[in-house]
Amino acid sequence: MQNHRICIHANRPSALLRVTGEDAFAFLQGQFTNELRQMADSMAYGLWLNQKGRVLADSYVLRLSEKEFVLVSPGSASAVIRQRLESYVVADDVTVTDETEKASGLVLWGEGCAERLRVVMGTVPGHGKFLSQDQLFVFAGRRSSHGNFEVIGPTDRISDLSDRFKKSGWVETGSDELEAARLESGIPAIPADIGPGDLPIV
Repeated sequence: MQNHRICIHANRPSALLRVTGEDAFAFLQGQFTNELRQMADSMAYGLWLNQKGRVLADSYVLRLSEKEFVLVSPGSASAVIRQRLESYVVADDVTVTDETEKASGLVLWGEGCAERLRVVMGTVPGHGKFLSQDQLFVFAGRRSSHGNFEVIGPTDRISDLSDRFKKSGWVETGSDELEAARLESGIPAIPADIGPGDLPIV
């Protein structure tokens, strides 16, 4: 990989779920492996485990408010996450809506990625935060040890943004090169590398 290149890869998230309701925060906090008590516009990455504590799926959780969250996963199926969540909804005021089919995505990566992202979008999300702009969600990803971001949103908005990035000199890459960057960085993929037969890595 040539680290001086700023790369862009078009894809689709494997899962985009919206969790809403009066009990949304308390419910997700009790199910997720990471802390969700931060303020609105915060983002956390973590795992969804089965009853034996083994890994079912992973996702980013974007906190829009205490009553609304968006769950995004690059590789874990939406049906798996949704079934996992709904199986634990008993008397909770919680609704899980699958919006995966409406979503497209971009992966932005390479050294200097954040600075170039700021030029195009005017800002970048801070640590542990996500950016919501023009129907798009932008947040730091786990694709490479170099700077990388996930951009998720409606297909037409993603297409427009992709054109803007390419016009500003970003290099479009394939999934093989992105996968090579992940492997080179030693970042495990869920559930391909760590799945239902595995306990979480501590």
